Amino acid sequence: MVGADANPKPDLSQPGSEDAAVSDAPEPATRRPTKAGHVQRLLARPEGATLADLRAATGWQPHTVRAALTRLRQAGLAIERSRSDAGRTVYRILPVHDGIGLTTSDARPTAPSEAPAP
Repeated sequence: MVGADANPKPDLSQPGSEDAAVSDAPEPATRRPTKAGHVQRLLARPEGATLADLRAATGWQPHTVRAALTRLRQAGLAIERSRSDAGRTVYRILPVHDGIGLTTSDARPTAPSEAPAP
């Protein structure tokens, strides 16, 4: 075997091996943007986003956009659904106050029969 010792493989179990410096390289500071992140940024705008806005930004079908909204709600974001002047449904993330956000069902007034007793 000629040349078998010319390029010996480094022992990766040793802390001073040649490849240890490569594994210690810092990871990139930013991650690649995701469609879900883009949806969240659109919803965070003051004007919110319509289903058409979200579909155009992601290329998703309507049911996929609605599923993404559900996942964001399940993750703890309070997403408001309202109607624009043009009659379109607009979704937006509600601001969080004191670490507690309101969902659309929490924002509804309670009926007198549901009001807690003093």
